[in-house]
Amino acid sequence: MDLKQSLEVVSRTGRYVVGFRKSIQACLTKRAAMLIVSGKAEESLKMAARSASDVSGVPLLIADLSPSEIGVALRKNFSVATLAIIDPGSADFGQMEGGESIE
Repeated sequence: MDLKQSLEVVSRTGRYVVGFRKSIQACLTKRAAMLIVSGKAEESLKMAARSASDVSGVPLLIADLSPSEIGVALRKNFSVATLAIIDPGSADFGQMEGGESIE
């Protein structure tokens, strides 16, 4: 299953939060199962997400998708550069094909 399909499944069956501040907060409070950042996001966002991921132990996925592609996959009318998966639902993030790195 690729990342776009997994995000579509999460949007239907799981729970997630979008936005940098909410995603980082969910990560630091260890409510998030995974933190996803667009590969085309600003470097400062990626560095902050990486450090939050390191501190909390939540896996970080830097996706090869643009923020608009992530927004479309989540069935939103806006771009999403950062999101935290709270409950993956029926999605399987174990074998990602659309991600640059999982840390």
